[in-house]
Amino acid sequence: MADVTVKIPAPLRFATGDAAEISARGGTVREVLGAVEAGHPGFSEVVLDQQGNLHGYLNVYLGKTNIRKISGLDTQVDGSQPLAILPAFSGG
Repeated sequence: MADVTVKIPAPLRFATGDAAEISARGGTVREVLGAVEAGHPGFSEVVLDQQGNLHGYLNVYLGKTNIRKISGLDTQVDGSQPLAILPAFSGG
């Protein structure tokens, strides 16, 4: 398990007491987000749907790579790269 920096975008900081970055421990993205939830109850409801999947309007990047292109929430982390939660953009 590693300590991972989780970068929180401004629109979601209400769920983290206005923290822009949180250090959380875990071996996967799911575990790290669970650790954030442990310190900030209600955080999971903001980032995960009722089935425990990442909300469609959010993307999570491990370094520069979208975790959806790796193993999703089961993507392994080692603390060398931050996790960044970003609102998804769409439009034309």
